[in-house]
Amino acid sequence: MEQTDTTHINAMIQKWTAGDQEVEQPLFQLLYPLLRRITQKEHRKLNIKAMNTTLLVNEMYLEMKQSKQLIIKNKQHLLSLSARMVRFILIDYLARQSTLKRGGDLKQITWSDHPHEDPTLDVDFLHLHQQLTALDKVDPMAVKIIELRFFAGLNLEETAQTLNRSISHVSREWRFAKTWLQDRLADVKN
Repeated sequence: MEQTDTTHINAMIQKWTAGDQEVEQPLFQLLYPLLRRITQKEHRKLNIKAMNTTLLVNEMYLEMKQSKQLIIKNKQHLLSLSARMVRFILIDYLARQSTLKRGGDLKQITWSDHPHEDPTLDVDFLHLHQQLTALDKVDPMAVKIIELRFFAGLNLEETAQTLNRSISHVSREWRFAKTWLQDRLADVKN
């Protein structure tokens, strides 16, 4: 059933990116639950009270719709793009609220799926964004994995499927990216 849904969604995405406006509304009605799930996970993690999930999904949809250069290849590409958009929408929102300008508003982020590991870290969200931008220059795949895991809330298997990579590859990149970020985020605290 999932493969049929994905094939159908991919066909609709191709029509939409080719300019078929009639498919836009049915496509986003199909995608809305998925986009909502992505944003709900992130919204809960960051506990941003003034921006609700619906607003975040709507903002993401409007940005996709208004972008003239946006070409979405398939459902997996849409998931990856959505995770990145959530990251940037939240950064813009927090900056507009000026909480980031004051250097405050530490957020507790979860890095681990395993309860026996120390899964959380308090970070300044703007600093996290800056470090992800720096990591993107070194290892763009690691950033995609972080965006899918952290901002879209996907597990390792879903991330591997979305990126068309093996689970072991994604797991290695995830460990590298977490270590790289934790080292740089810890430097700010010290």
